[in-house]
Amino acid sequence: MFGENRFFMAKKLTGMVVIALMLLGLTLFSVGCNHINDYSDGDAPFYFDEQYLFLKVGETADLNIREIFKHSGININKYSLRSSSEWVASVKNETVTALRAGNQSIGFIGHTTIHATLYDSSTKKKHNVLVAQVFVINESEMTAVSSAEDLIAIKEDLGGWYVLKANIDLDGAEWQGLGTFTGMLVNSGEFVISNLSGTTGLFAANEGYISGIILENVSINKTSDDEFIQLGTIASINTKGATIANCSVKGVIKSSGVTGGIVGYNTSSIINCSFDGMVTSQSNRTADEILESENFYDVAGGIVGINSGIVVHSTAKGQISSMLIAGGVVGIHFTAMSDGRVVNCDFDFVQELPNRIVAPIWGRTIGWEQTLVNRV
Repeated sequence: MFGENRFFMAKKLTGMVVIALMLLGLTLFSVGCNHINDYSDGDAPFYFDEQYLFLKVGETADLNIREIFKHSGININKYSLRSSSEWVASVKNETVTALRAGNQSIGFIGHTTIHATLYDSSTKKKHNVLVAQVFVINESEMTAVSSAEDLIAIKEDLGGWYVLKANIDLDGAEWQGLGTFTGMLVNSGEFVISNLSGTTGLFAANEGYISGIILENVSINKTSDDEFIQLGTIASINTKGATIANCSVKGVIKSSGVTGGIVGYNTSSIINCSFDGMVTSQSNRTADEILESENFYDVAGGIVGINSGIVVHSTAKGQISSMLIAGGVVGIHFTAMSDGRVVNCDFDFVQELPNRIVAPIWGRTIGWEQTLVNRV
């Protein structure tokens, strides 16, 4: 009898120990989970460096999350990353791997977004943010552009996918511009388009994806007393969710309206672009006519004339001149009507002040903006 009691007592004690250990384990697990679960939802940080990646299948790119968000004000304790389409590109740790390209024949663009959840140890809030736009391309499925004739032929299919495969000299070509582009144009190396000369840049408008284009010895001049002009070297207008990334331009551009070293009027995204040369906006209108007009005349920006979109990691240098408003990166920046921002941009311009208006507005990064929100 005594032996049986000892057996059952030992069994009971063993059971109690097991239950106690399970409870302890659950408690520890709960504590560990609460470390994350205790974080409440916070607003996305306003200033951050959204990345735009154009990758070939199999290529990788690293995202340095702490560096990207170092100006966000978030004290990052930990973070997690995810791709909106693991079929197009995956993300592991901080490395993005391109897996599948787009297919023009079925109208599929190889595109995904990389999002992050950032945990702020100071505020105990978590922030869900967009980190990168990723485009995966397959050059073998794109139309090669290797000559001036190939470049001009883009206007026959402005929704096509093109890859620059050689240096192109436009000297002697009667450049008329290529209309409104809705496709994709990328540079497969560091090929240069030189001696573009005329009254318009590459495109009248961009509604697609342009990356890596290099223009040198550009000379563009368009003035009119009767026409409202928006003029840029890559595109006069960048709109409808379009992207212009990793482009560089050297040369001269002048108009009597809104003039930008890269784009005249931007409502979309300009990423990591540069301009080196002269930007001029000068009309024959009087000061009163300029100030009373419903349109903006005599506005110049090193990268963009008028902006209500995104301009990041872009630089401009050279000489800028305007009868009314000039900015080293952006001439006029509208923020009240959009979430537009100008982030991590720089300029080194010599300012030339004309004499007809006594006090033109000269800003540093931005010439004039509707509100002070988003100013950098």
